[in-house]
Amino acid sequence: MSEIFQPNLDLDALFAFTVVARERNMRKAAHLLNISQPPLSRKIRHLEENLGITLFNRRSEGMELTQEGRNVLSIIYPFLEQASEISNKLSGLARSENRKCTLGLTTAFEQAVFSPYLKSWVGEFGDSAAVVRKESPKLVKDVAQGKLAAAFVALPLDTSDLFTFELGYSENLLAAIPSCWPEANSDFISFEQLNDKPLFWFQRKRNPSYFDYIMAIFNINKYSPIFLEEPYEHDVLLARISFGEGWALLPESYKVLQRDGIKFVQLDKSYNLLLSLGYVYKDKKYFVKDILCRNIY
Repeated sequence: MSEIFQPNLDLDALFAFTVVARERNMRKAAHLLNISQPPLSRKIRHLEENLGITLFNRRSEGMELTQEGRNVLSIIYPFLEQASEISNKLSGLARSENRKCTLGLTTAFEQAVFSPYLKSWVGEFGDSAAVVRKESPKLVKDVAQGKLAAAFVALPLDTSDLFTFELGYSENLLAAIPSCWPEANSDFISFEQLNDKPLFWFQRKRNPSYFDYIMAIFNINKYSPIFLEEPYEHDVLLARISFGEGWALLPESYKVLQRDGIKFVQLDKSYNLLLSLGYVYKDKKYFVKDILCRNIY
């Protein structure tokens, strides 16, 4: 009988590694993980031993990912996301009979944007209502398939199979650029200044409407960026920007994250780059106008 290969990898250690990579500080990471610093250090050291590589350079100013560490981070994030999704689905089985409905929130905006709506929405549909966060195209698909009652999504987006209510809230898209770039010292920046800089961008199939909207603005302004594949996870994207690998377009609400190594810079106002917030639903019982028309500003 052939031997089955079983890699000696600890999912908890992999998750701990992503937190240390994000925070660049062992003490902060230990606090977020609710453990003391020595056990966390051991987790990281054992993970390095199992992988046979060095994940971090330990410096006085903090933990800095090595190139091998960056490679590991980009590889494991999709698998951890999938593991988290499986865990959520399994834990939800026991609650599924009592759950009245589930509301989706787009990851395009920082979570605080939704706070004016959530308390009222949950109060309307019961304390057992649940909330999940996903990319807007995935939320639209889940609402269409009846997996979600409704969702707050980022527009423009193809919502042709659903009812769509535009909430009248929008945000400017900013250039999230590495602090180490000279352009980070500017108050405003143009596409011309970024012509030789890599842009994190996604494949059109992920969100055709938004892709076409942005590409049309690029074309009008004769901007032809160098594209890098955009990671699905925002934490990975922000980490790679902070490492100086490229820049990205992000909504203004993400400024509150105050991530080390990243500067949010206003783009030329003539570009009129905006991302709007909408509410999509399939069943009209989930449309409650007095909740949705609250002033979000």
